[in-house]
Amino acid sequence: MNLKERRDIAHLYGHTPRGVLFTLVEMRGSSDHAAGTRIYTPADGRSAGSVSAGWVDAEFLQRVDLFANAQMHIVQDGHDIETHLLSEPSETPEAAALIAAFEATLQGEPRSVITVLPETDVALMRFVMDARGDVLFASELLETEDIVPMRRAARTSPHGALHVLAQGRIFVEHMEPAVSEQDMMNNTLHTEAR
Repeated sequence: MNLKERRDIAHLYGHTPRGVLFTLVEMRGSSDHAAGTRIYTPADGRSAGSVSAGWVDAEFLQRVDLFANAQMHIVQDGHDIETHLLSEPSETPEAAALIAAFEATLQGEPRSVITVLPETDVALMRFVMDARGDVLFASELLETEDIVPMRRAARTSPHGALHVLAQGRIFVEHMEPAVSEQDMMNNTLHTEAR
């Protein structure tokens, strides 16, 4: 996800904070789309960002009204590509924390976002930390003893890593900041390699 996409999503969210965020968590098969790419769409049909070359985006955007709860989706395109997407309503503290992380990276501050992926008996939970590892946001359901092993896994994992821990399946994202005014103007910094 590049700076322009982060900025566009944060901007659209700021003007229409009621919608759905879709995040590409994993793609199996031949594709060049990176884990952590996102699309945000409010109920009015506009969108910012992209999670695919178009077919996944179009399919989910047509049915955005069905995604009132955080959930995982597996979509197959018929050509040996399996896409694992997280959908989450944008009116949650977790979504607001994600957008705040985008905004911080646009101001030059790195962020790591660790998301507990929703499953049958596990709610979506998230925490955000800065470059020092200080927790800036944690879902209400996360206790300190939950955060410690997830933080440890996140600090040693590359962007897009998936782990299975006692708390559930976690998705790790490291969002690199804009490093110069030129990056901000040209939107040249691309994600998230550590």
